[in-house]
Amino acid sequence: MTDKPKHPVASSGAKTEDDSESFAEYPVSITTHKATVNRDAALWTPRDALVDMLRRIDRGEIVPRALIIAVDFEDSDGDGAMTYNISSPNFLTSVGLAGRVFYSVNQAGDHD
Repeated sequence: MTDKPKHPVASSGAKTEDDSESFAEYPVSITTHKATVNRDAALWTPRDALVDMLRRIDRGEIVPRALIIAVDFEDSDGDGAMTYNISSPNFLTSVGLAGRVFYSVNQAGDHD
């Protein structure tokens, strides 16, 4: 028996909720500006990274075909844990995107 993810994975990019809350005009934080200028992932806060992506999507700067959000956190026992959400048209797109992200992070080398 294989372990299944504890978190359900969305298999479709179809919109299911009202898009009335737009981040298009949400202000850019100082942290976001510094992280972008310095191209340093360690300067981003997780929230700023999410807001930045939402801002770019809501402005129409990018139109995602697929999206993977992965989170590393400490669980209630103090152990390392992770969870993720995926919006993707199919399994192969998800795996391909995850591989491209892994390759890009290795190429950027911004996690010393």
